[in-house]
Amino acid sequence: MNAEEHQELCRDLAGMFWRAGQPKRLFILVALERRGEMDFSGLGRVTDISSGNLPSHLKRLHGFGYVTITRGTPVVGRRTRTIAGITRAGIEALERHFATLEDLGGRLCALVQANSEPRGAE
Repeated sequence: MNAEEHQELCRDLAGMFWRAGQPKRLFILVALERRGEMDFSGLGRVTDISSGNLPSHLKRLHGFGYVTITRGTPVVGRRTRTIAGITRAGIEALERHFATLEDLGGRLCALVQANSEPRGAE
């Protein structure tokens, strides 16, 4: 792999992980895509993300336009039920993420194959 190919691969990897690729955010998007809208506590259980960290990840994903966050009326005392859902942009980001992984895997395999072929008699 030459320096230019290495830099291009690194840029693609960095771009892929910048938004949806952070593992916890990826877990959230996959859970919402597979299960539909979920309340805060259910989403935390499914993704194994603590109630202290989940709001910051949801807020970031909401800022990207990947999720919706709806707060209902108080259910128990002063607590409100928070519902998260995935948007069309979130689904498209998830699809791009996995397509990018597949593309990068193919490119990496091709580079490894090209670099492992015999270089001829010396």
